[in-house]
This record gives sequence, structure tokens and C-alpha cells, in this order.
Amino acid sequence: MQLSAYQLSVMAAASVKTDLKIAIIGANDGKINDPLFPLIKGPLRNRCTAALIEPNESLRPALLKNYSFTERKFIINAAVSDQARITLHCVKEEFWAHCQPDYAQGWPDYRAPTGITSTDRHFVKNWIETHQSIDFNSEAAIEARTVGCSRLQPLLSENASMDSIDILQIDAEGYDDHALYASDIDLLIPGIIFIEVIHLSRERITTLKNYLKQLGYSCISQGQNMLALRVSENATDQ
Repeated sequence: MQLSAYQLSVMAAASVKTDLKIAIIGANDGKINDPLFPLIKGPLRNRCTAALIEPNESLRPALLKNYSFTERKFIINAAVSDQARITLHCVKEEFWAHCQPDYAQGWPDYRAPTGITSTDRHFVKNWIETHQSIDFNSEAAIEARTVGCSRLQPLLSENASMDSIDILQIDAEGYDDHALYASDIDLLIPGIIFIEVIHLSRERITTLKNYLKQLGYSCISQGQNMLALRVSENATDQ
């Protein structure tokens, strides 16, 4: 398997620390299209502890199944946010079979529709209309769910006994930067951050980069994502 820059960074971190602490925000099923999964199941097995944070409770059985190879996991049903609760817009289960995009060939039928759950209802509606295989009212296929939220530091402290992390991965379908701002980077001090930015505007990406730079990170574009590596304690050290 050819490793990405992100995966190489994770393996480099593992070479100097024997027990990595990983937090994944927006874990979905923990496996499909997740760059950390082959590492956690492979060379990092028994060398890391993963907090799998997923607000969609219906994905818990898939997470338990896909991570059955290790006891070193914590599955947390919550969203990371400054708000007490947020509303997520989801594709109703009865429409999953009719929303299977070409990129999801070979995936379980839940994976693509649950993978675009978002705080942005318009985003979900557009996705359905792009990928629906039969004619139906896209609005009728969407349900709104209100989920509990917490900032990341108390969430990890209370549910995973973590007071610091080495790796933070975020995939939140347009809520990514908001989740990061609620991730207590200055307290948890992850050495590696990998965040999806494809659904963020140019202005939001610029703001995100500046925020991370002030916290001592160097940011590298990785296609639909951004890799941030901690290079100093704060911007004045650079």
C-alpha cells in the first residue's frame, strides 16, 4: 500500500511514540474511505487508542464491527461544537437504496448516504438530487436530527480518559472548521491534524489556516483535505 503524506506523518509519529492517542471527528463506520483505518488495524494495532466520535447513533453497530479487532477504542455518540445541540440533516434509511453514487460501488448501502450527513440541509438536498436513481421528492428523503454537542477536551476526558491527543482527524461535511474551533487545540495539542476542506469556502479555509498558524502549525493542501503539522508552540516561535 502506497502511503499518503498524512499516513506517512502518522507513521513517523509512531516511530517516536509507542502509544498514540487518536481522535476522529465524523467517524461514520470507521473503515470505508478512512485513511487511518488501515494503519490502526495494521502496523499500529495495539500501539494506539482511538476515540471514534460519530453523532449518528445508527452507525454504532458498524463501528463496533469494524473495530472489533481491538479493545483500545471509545465510540462516542456526539458532535463537537461550541453549541449545546445542533441539527443534522440526514438521508432517510428508506431512500438509501436509491441514492448510491458511482463512487460508492462495492460499499454497504448505508455508507454513502450517511457519509453526507450535514448541518447544511441544502447540501444534503443537492447531493440527493445529483445521485438519486429514481424520481422522488428530495425534501421528503431528508430528516432532521438534533444531537448533543460538546467541546472536544471535555468529551475526551469524560468518555475516553484522554487529556491530550497526537492525531486529530475531522470529516464533518461542511461543519469541519467549526468542529476544529471547538476542538481545544491549545489544550489537547495534537501533533497532526487532518481536516476535510472541500466543502469550505476559500475565505473559511484562509481563516482556518491563519488560526492554525497562530497555534504553531504548518498547513499543507492535500486535495480535498488539509494536513496541519505542529512545528512550534506558537506563531512567535516560527
